Amino acid sequence: MLIMDEDNATLYNLTAEQAALGACLMSEHALDEVTDIITSSSDFGYIRHQFVYEA
Repeated sequence: MLIMDEDNATLYNLTAEQAALGACLMSEHALDEVTDIITSSSDFGYIRHQFVYEA
């Protein structure tokens, strides 16, 4: 996931896991949705809800 500024310069290059965990910090309701996304991803399929919550 790339976060760009108005001039399309890359500000941050986040992995899916970093972006998901960041979303959890921003919204208390994001945890379940983020967990679904992470666990459905082939890269992070082994991650369980508890691991995301603890992170």
